[in-house]
Amino acid sequence: PQTALLFITRMPREIAVILSDKHAGSKLALLPPTVKLTDPNTEEQYSPTLNWAQRQFWEWYERDREAVLKWANGDPITLFDMGDPTQGNRFPTELVTTSAAEQILIALETARYYAQEKNVQMVYQVVGTDVHEFGESTASVLLAKQLEEKHKHLKVQVLQHGLKAVDGVTFDVAHHGPSGGSRDWLRGNVLRLYAQSIMDGDLGAGRTPPQVILRGHYHEYVSEVVTRRHHETRAMILPSWQWPNIHALKVAKSPTAFSVGTVALAVENGEIIGRPWVSLHTVDLRTKQASSHRSYPEDGKRSRKR
Repeated sequence: PQTALLFITRMPREIAVILSDKHAGSKLALLPPTVKLTDPNTEEQYSPTLNWAQRQFWEWYERDREAVLKWANGDPITLFDMGDPTQGNRFPTELVTTSAAEQILIALETARYYAQEKNVQMVYQVVGTDVHEFGESTASVLLAKQLEEKHKHLKVQVLQHGLKAVDGVTFDVAHHGPSGGSRDWLRGNVLRLYAQSIMDGDLGAGRTPPQVILRGHYHEYVSEVVTRRHHETRAMILPSWQWPNIHALKVAKSPTAFSVGTVALAVENGEIIGRPWVSLHTVDLRTKQASSHRSYPEDGKRSRKR
């Protein structure tokens, strides 16, 4: 008798990894310990000394990167960098360097840790706030160009406001958008109304609403799912990788805590698979010592249902 063998090949998902507001060049943000800068007086190369926040942030950034790559399990990755890759020179007292070139070099070395992975195939570099980009999208454009030159397998596109598909799932991406809310019990209200407006506008014009809306700028994580006329959209405000400066603390009216972290979504054949992968690292600003970490995969339980 003949025996038929059936081989089932797992169709790869695609993974969207989302980072935002890395503010390279800031004393309060990510600084890779491997970056090499040049002293303009002696022409000697050196690596800047990381302060406490930078050491902690880099440990968390690398932990997240290794964890999300393990979760991806070799599946193709599209990276959304949601803006403000550099700090700019508006707040000079907070800078590691005032050199635009060196801030972009720091951003490039930070991005290299993802870009060097062969399954990271596409990067969407979203343009951030003008004062952080050295004007006219300078930081994003130069960073994208350098990434493509140094990592030949990688495609990089700069976006002001994009509507992009990852394995059939549409992502509406821009840096600026709504805030997370002025009170804890109001958190997500503005984001929901913002998403509803985008969805209603598309539906009224005969278009299909995006399945995912991504925004940065406000340095906090908020996620809401909105349904309009049988269409479902997940809207997110992304956490940053920067400690809040004095200006941010004033604008936010002395928040008790802040979080940095990484978000990812698994998508396949036009559908979002499971829950988002989210890793948040939270610091209590009242003590500036106590910290906690929350990490939950797509099928995990969140600490609070909304």
